[in-house]
This record gives sequence, C-alpha cells and structure tokens, in this order.
Amino acid sequence: MVPVRYMLLVSGMLMAYVSADDMCIPECKCSDDEDGNFHINCDKLQSVEIPRDLSKFAGFDKPIRLSLSENAFKRVSKGDFPPNVQIVALDLSRNRGLTITDDAFANIKNLRSLNLDDLRLPFTSNLNFLKGLSKLQSLSLNKNYQFGDGLIPASMISGLGLNSLNDLQFQECYIKGIEDGAFSGININGHLDLSANQLDHIPDELKTLNNVTSLDISQNSLRKLPSNSFLGMGELRKLSISNNYISEKDILVDSFNGLQLQELSLEQSVLNTIPTPALKGLSKLKVLRLKNNPIKTIPEGAFNGSYCLEELDISNALVEIGMVHLEDQMDCIQKLYLNNMQIREVPAFIKNFKILDFLLLDGNSITTIKKGDFVDTTVSKVSLAMNPLTEIQAGAFAEFPQTVTLVLSKTQITNLNFVRDYPYGTIREIELKEITPICDCDLAFAEYRTYVIHGNCNLNGTREVVISSEDFMKVTSDCWPGGRSPMKKDVWAVKGNNSANSVESSNVMKSILFCLALILGGRV
Repeated sequence: MVPVRYMLLVSGMLMAYVSADDMCIPECKCSDDEDGNFHINCDKLQSVEIPRDLSKFAGFDKPIRLSLSENAFKRVSKGDFPPNVQIVALDLSRNRGLTITDDAFANIKNLRSLNLDDLRLPFTSNLNFLKGLSKLQSLSLNKNYQFGDGLIPASMISGLGLNSLNDLQFQECYIKGIEDGAFSGININGHLDLSANQLDHIPDELKTLNNVTSLDISQNSLRKLPSNSFLGMGELRKLSISNNYISEKDILVDSFNGLQLQELSLEQSVLNTIPTPALKGLSKLKVLRLKNNPIKTIPEGAFNGSYCLEELDISNALVEIGMVHLEDQMDCIQKLYLNNMQIREVPAFIKNFKILDFLLLDGNSITTIKKGDFVDTTVSKVSLAMNPLTEIQAGAFAEFPQTVTLVLSKTQITNLNFVRDYPYGTIREIELKEITPICDCDLAFAEYRTYVIHGNCNLNGTREVVISSEDFMKVTSDCWPGGRSPMKKDVWAVKGNNSANSVESSNVMKSILFCLALILGGRV
C-alpha cells in the first residue's frame, strides 16, 4: 500500500499546479496578475447579481482582485461579499444606477482599491458605505456626473476614516466647486485628480490638503491663478493646470507661493510667452511642459530661475528657438521636446548642452541630417518622426562616444545604407513605423550593424516581413556566405528572452510525474 504521506505530498503538488481557470467562477476569467493577486474578471457579463461562488475563496492564500465592471447590477449589499474572502481590489464601474447599501463593504475591510466610476452616483449625501475602509488606498469616482450646483459637499466623504488614501479621482464629474470641510477627516497622501470638470477657480479647500503630492486640475475653466493659490499644500510636487484659459498675465509672481514643485504642466493654455516671474522661485522644478501654447516671444533669460530643468517641452511654439533662449539651462536639460515648430535643420545649439540625452524634433521640416549635426553631442535618442527626411549623410554621428536610437517613423527615408557609414555599435535601434523598405541585402547588412530595427520590410511585393525577426533572417540568408547571417558582435551585450517561467513550469510537472511513477511502481 502507498503510504498516506506520499499521497498527500503528490496531492498537494497537483493542487499547487492547478491552473487559475480551473479554480474560476463560471463564465468569468481568472489569472494571476503581476502584483501577486488572483484576478477574477467577471466584466461585461450582463449579470444582475454579484457571483454567488465567491465563498469558495474563503481562506484562499492569495489576495483577490475582483472585476465586475459593465454588468447590470442594481444593488450591492453586505451579503454579496462573504467573510474571510481576501478581496483587496474591487471594480464596480459602469453599473449605472447601482445602489450601494451602507454596510455593503463591511466584510471586506482590507480593501485597498475601489473603482466606482460611471455609476451615476450622486454626491449630495454622505458615502457611508466607505466608512471603516481604513486601508483603502485608491478610490475612483470618475464620470459620476453631478448636475445642479455641481458641488462636492462637506458631508460627502468627510469623517469616514479614510486615512490611507494615496489616489482619489473625481475626473469628469461636472464639478463646479468644493465646499469648505469636504475633505476634513481624511488623509490623501498622493494623487488628487479633479481634471475635466467645470472649476472656474481654485477651491480654498485644496489648501487644507497638506499631504497631497500630485494634483491634476487640467481641462477645467480656470482663467486666473491668484496669489497663494496653493498655499498650504507643502508636499505638492506635481501640478497640472493644462487645458485651461490661463495666459501669462493670469499667473502672478506669487501664484505658486509656498510650493516645492518638481513638475509643472501648463500645456494647451493661452500663453503668449514664458511666465518667467512666477517660475523663478520654483527652485526644485525639474520638469516643465508648455507645449501647444501660442507662444510668440521668448525673451532672453526666460528660463533664468533658481531651478535646474531636466525636461522641457515647448513643442508647437510659434517662435524660432535659439541658444539665447535656453542658455540658462544648458547644464541641466536631459530631455528636450521641440516638435512641430517648423524647424528646417538640426539646431546647432544642441552641442552646447552638457547632458542632453533625448531630443525630439517630430513634425518639423527637416529634410537632411548633415555631416557633423550630432558630433560632440551627448544624445542617445533622437526622434525625427513625421519630418520630410530623405537623407542622413555620412559623418552625422562621427566619433560618437555612445550608441544612439533613431526614430524615423513617417519620414521619407527609403533605405538604411547610412548605418554602414558608422562604426559598428553607433546606431543601436531604429524605429520605422509606416515606412516599408525592400527586404534586400542592403537592409540585411544595415540590420546586422544595429541591435534591432523595429518595423516591416516589403518582400517582392508579396508580403511584409518583420525586420530583425527569424523570418527576416531566412528571407535574407542568401546575402551571406554560406546562407547564414553572422552572429552580432558582443558590443550589444544584450541577453535573449528568458524562458525561465516555462522551464520552471515544465520542471514542476516533471517532478510530479516522477513522484507518481515511484509511488505507483511501488518503489518508495
């Protein structure tokens, strides 16, 4: 007889190997997510009630992420969530008209994430069903349209004991204002999203949120930033005021008083120039986004402040940019976005940047990358997408100390012979979306001298082949002596795809089968 202990051992091994789908609720899909949770996906089933099979997961050894979006639920109550089922994330979004009883979440106090988007949830009364969710970190209330006065009232979420929130979202709710005291008794330690609403002023209640680190009030109806607009938000590091009706005259010298911002977005506003006085005192500022503004003038010293910008985006400005405009940040900028500015050649001033790494020149009027354009620069990635580019001359990347990635999508480059003009290892990657060169030997030789080319080539007008794929190697094999392309040089030092997961799974099953064979064979 087979000893019981061995049967239990094999049984345990087999249970550990049961697939997620085998354990799932009928009609739902299950999988292990990248955060180590067991994801039960019951979205879009048109169900009228919460699945009754959740009790089978009582005592389950993994946290559960339960998705119930886009069904036809009308009511959610305490009995829908059995005790001892470790639900840490719950998505009830897009169940429009859903009623949530005050005790609905009483059995899932360990909830970390709750999505209540698009339920037609009124903000006119206290959301008592949130009471006691002291571990809740993320609460999403997007697209719950509020009509009438459009206020977040003081009685809505105050005093509910939400002390662990790091993400609170009210996106696209038609909010026009926030009553004083609306956020009292709760603690938001991270991101607050009030974007795509109808705010025409900065609510004073925001100044009480002294632990918020990120605030998004883009796509509202703001027309000015008064003095001390955010005074009291001492931990705020990231602020987006994009897509409002704010000009440089509406941003006062002390609008950002008391802030230690690291990232500021003023995109798609009505700025005619750089709001230099307001920016000057932001000594911690690292990222400044000003794209899609009708900027007509950039005076000397426009970026002269106590800050050191790592990233600057002034794409779509209506002014020619030059060294005189950016010289105050030459030692700082690592990423520079100059898209859609009618630039006709690679700006010579990029050679003056000390640590520039990423240069975007998309949508300009550049036809040729000339010899020496990137000599003595520090860039490792250049994007030239959507330029009428036809030529990259020999010597453009001469004596390049680092490898470079080129984005050439939607240009007029017809071949990649230029790669062969540079030492092996100069051009690391090339991106060729919406360009389809011929699958010929010239392309094969160019591909060999890069790590990878992203895109397709045309094989005799019959089909497209993914460049840098095994298929590409086969169709261009005649280009090489012996019919086989040589191994790429070790200069890339890049590891291949790691198939450890599949190997590990295979080894587990082999171990199980081996144990079974021993037991059934009576050799244990």
